[in-house]
Amino acid sequence: MHPPHSNMFKPENKKKYYIKMNGKTYGPTTLEKLKKMASEGKLQPWDKVSDSWPPKEWFEPSSIPDLNEIFNKATEVQLDGVANRVVNNSLGNERLLVSCKTCGARISKNAAKCPQCGEDTESSSTKIIMLGFVGLITLAVMISIGNKVLKEQDYREREQIQRDYNNAKEKETKDFIKKLNSEMNNP
Repeated sequence: MHPPHSNMFKPENKKKYYIKMNGKTYGPTTLEKLKKMASEGKLQPWDKVSDSWPPKEWFEPSSIPDLNEIFNKATEVQLDGVANRVVNNSLGNERLLVSCKTCGARISKNAAKCPQCGEDTESSSTKIIMLGFVGLITLAVMISIGNKVLKEQDYREREQIQRDYNNAKEKETKDFIKKLNSEMNNP
């Protein structure tokens, strides 16, 4: 990051600036318009500005004292979607940035919609996590049902074994009684 260039960026109404955002160059524009863009979150600390055409050197907007004040006062910077870029603002806060899949604007990872195009910003990783969570719940339910079925099957098998045992004992007892009766009747 370049140190503030207070001599280079004097707040003159006639001075023209050029902006480089998302790989595109815009301008010329005035300092007042840059201030307005910064206040509205359209100009971000990671964008680049130049005061010459063609640009000889690009600087961060915070290099301009009037813009630096706006960035320093910001408590919430509109951040975007999926670039997974961490930005430290002047308050020392770290925010995860992502790019809008539709327009490419940078927005907060927590934003529900892109402030530029209005597209939902739910990232694919969030969808994957949600699908994984649903899958785990489904798996848990299936295991629970499977265990219940196995317990019922085990119970039925135990009942059958008990019936078979009881039948065998009953037959053995009947055979014994028969044999005993036969021995008593035929001494």
